[in-house]
Amino acid sequence: MSIDYYVFTKSGQRVTRDQLVAALMKYAINSEIYCDIDTSKTIESEITEHCTVLCWPNESISRAELIEVLQQQNCVERDKLFEDGLLGYCNISASAAQDFFENFDSDYFERSLDKINSQALAEAKCAEVVYEVSTSSGRSDRSSFLQTAVCKAIAELSMGVIEDPQEGQFFWPSEWG
Repeated sequence: MSIDYYVFTKSGQRVTRDQLVAALMKYAINSEIYCDIDTSKTIESEITEHCTVLCWPNESISRAELIEVLQQQNCVERDKLFEDGLLGYCNISASAAQDFFENFDSDYFERSLDKINSQALAEAKCAEVVYEVSTSSGRSDRSSFLQTAVCKAIAELSMGVIEDPQEGQFFWPSEWG
């Protein structure tokens, strides 16, 4: 099971790897974004489909050391970094809003109107791109913090709004987390 949050953006322009990595540094998060962590292949430009964001504190491991662990495909060492709470992750999937809404009932936005920020809801309804940001339900504190920071960073970069479907609420990035 996963914990999912969504970022709805009116801009058709996708957030890039460099933009997101720089935005996460504002939250003191070292990060890298991978198409496939098993092969240590990073994304080069825009976040267009599925990718994984890894984060770590400065004192735990350097970027070069992490890349070495991933390139060696050393799953035991990588998994130990997760178990020790030194490495966090979240997954991002970006899709056209039209494709995203096809997976839901036509009343997707009307299900809990009494709790929804109506201005943020109006923005979400006009979305062109939707980012799904997820972690596993048994996530670490580091992964939870990263997931929140990624949502806020994407929303800030794209002037989007965040949905917490577990709470049935929409938020501006400055109101959330």
